[in-house]
Amino acid sequence: MKKIAIALLATAVVSTACFARGNDANLLTACSYTDYFHIGRDSEVPVTITSIKGDANIVATQKDATSFELSDTPTCPKNGGIATVRYTKDKTNYCDLAIHDAENFWGPEIKATCTGSLRFAGKDKDNWFGSDSYSLNFN
Repeated sequence: MKKIAIALLATAVVSTACFARGNDANLLTACSYTDYFHIGRDSEVPVTITSIKGDANIVATQKDATSFELSDTPTCPKNGGIATVRYTKDKTNYCDLAIHDAENFWGPEIKATCTGSLRFAGKDKDNWFGSDSYSLNFN
């Protein structure tokens, strides 16, 4: 019985250490996240990604013409990073989304700057259990 108690205690200590945050725990940091973004069913206009980039603290990866994912860098910056994604309807109608995301955020913060008649209508968290997936809506 003592062996079981000691094993459980050791597991708890190791688990806690593995999820430690901070510069002194770089090797033991569990700071990886990936958030997925796609066009929502409520979007009223067809748009495609025409540019995508992340700053030094975030990785932005386009998955297809309308979806992408954001993930952290190996340095695990506490304040995350900012990705810029341009969704375009045509040459005169587009939205630039500045997405601030980090592992410790409840959800990404999005600021949109749109040109022409295209408007960003917000994001919805998808209702998949444990999902970090978001629908982006445009009208």
